[in-house]
Amino acid sequence: MSLQLFALVALLLLLVALPFIKKRTTRNRERELRSKAEILGFDFVAQRLPKLDYPFDEINLLQRGDRRQIRNVYRRKTDDINILLFDFYSVEGYGRSAISSATTVIAFCAPGMQFPHCTLQPESPLHKLGSLFGRMDIDFDSHPKFSRLYLLRGDDEAAIRALFGARELAFFEKHWDVYMETNGSTLLCYSADQPITMELLKDFFQLSMKVFNLFYKP
Repeated sequence: MSLQLFALVALLLLLVALPFIKKRTTRNRERELRSKAEILGFDFVAQRLPKLDYPFDEINLLQRGDRRQIRNVYRRKTDDINILLFDFYSVEGYGRSAISSATTVIAFCAPGMQFPHCTLQPESPLHKLGSLFGRMDIDFDSHPKFSRLYLLRGDDEAAIRALFGARELAFFEKHWDVYMETNGSTLLCYSADQPITMELLKDFFQLSMKVFNLFYKP
């Protein structure tokens, strides 16, 4: 068998095997996540949901993409706080130009709270370049380290500045890898670029709890 023919056969076998590999990987994650989530006190809700209703329809993160999937949904209720844990998958565009993204989300729903809509994420060089051309980034003269580390955006700048006091800014200066969005009664923390690994799930949940408790004022 020639080298070219061998390579072609190997490629065809790989293409045939890919769906089975993906299915097995998905099942392994479902099984492992259920075990880890139960240890953290979460109850299983659904393997897949087409969408999450109000108040999640007001969250920008969950409106990304043309096609969306919510998988591995778990719930934990503490006093009046509903906590959801799930994987969010989205695809934007079609064909070769399609862009896929995936993230793990921990969402806190606190009736009675009224967070301003804002997004917080580590600031990349591309974000810094955008700021030079007038793209919004709320900075704090009193905390230049926070302003250097994070990109903070939202509609109501005055309300966002009131939300981020000295204690909150100091916290994020020590934890520089938080991705967060707030709106109304909801606060979300989510992982960057890919679903959180099982090894990091507990740390991710504990950090998310700290972020929520930082802002939650019943």
